[in-house]
Amino acid sequence: MDNFYITLIISAIIQAVTLIVFFVMAANVSAIKKDLVKELYYPDYIEKFEEEKYIGNKTKAKEWLLRLDFNLQKEMNEVKTSQHGDYYKEEHIKTITKQREQIAILLKELE
Repeated sequence: MDNFYITLIISAIIQAVTLIVFFVMAANVSAIKKDLVKELYYPDYIEKFEEEKYIGNKTKAKEWLLRLDFNLQKEMNEVKTSQHGDYYKEEHIKTITKQREQIAILLKELE
């Protein structure tokens, strides 16, 4: 009978450890996924552009601006087809338009 209780206690300990390890690993996977799927935003692209421009790599700087312009155009298309209210759409489109104008100015400065 003593062996039965010892076996029961050991199996409970193993299950508890397994459960803890599972949740720790799940948290690690979530953190890794966030790092891999990190989405760049407007300031991130501008920072990358300025870094490449400072280094003197104008081709790469232009590439960052063109990527940003492409993503803003894609975002504008999504906003136009979204179901949000008219005020939200107008304000978002104005913001995107201003950002794209700034990109055009930066592209001209590079040349």
